[in-house]
Amino acid sequence: MDSGIYIKDEHDGEEIRRAIQISTMGLDFGAPATFNARAADTFSGDWGDWIDGRWTPFFALHIVKAYTKSKAFEVDEIVKLDAVVGAFLDSDESERSLSAGAAMREAAWAARHNRVMKKFFEAGGEEEMVGHAATVFAMQAAEFNLPLFSTLISYLFFEWKSGALRVAERNFDANERRFAADAMGALGEIRELLRSYLGDFKPAACA
Repeated sequence: MDSGIYIKDEHDGEEIRRAIQISTMGLDFGAPATFNARAADTFSGDWGDWIDGRWTPFFALHIVKAYTKSKAFEVDEIVKLDAVVGAFLDSDESERSLSAGAAMREAAWAARHNRVMKKFFEAGGEEEMVGHAATVFAMQAAEFNLPLFSTLISYLFFEWKSGALRVAERNFDANERRFAADAMGALGEIRELLRSYLGDFKPAACA
């Protein structure tokens, strides 16, 4: 069975841009999720802090788990994973994460019915208390059979652009291509994550 972990070409930025567009359903990135840059001159340091404090120790593996549980239709397990996100984040981050997740949910349902997401919110109880951005993002990516490599990198972009938009220059969209190129440096780390979690993972090109 296709696990959805492969990418067309690990050096192809078009694959990443496609994943970004599908996973976020064309959202305008109008507000930060968990990454929130303080100012333009602190952006690099703020981003590095988020990578070290949020992405590497938590979000990368969370997305892998939520994606694979979504593929397996293990909705109760996704609810549990989502609760762990709320426990991991501070209160401000959690509030922003839930808000971003709600926006993704609305956009996803407007475009295509997602059975896993529907069951997830039914099982989660109070809607405002479940559905963090990373969880909803992973479910949406799994629904559209996006490669897991590209899903992980596109979530990085989602956080990067959402957190930076209010401190960036007006031509910030032009940096998408630069990000797609720069993000390729993360593929080695992502490959090791997938190998350690999935066991027999072997990067390969899609047919």
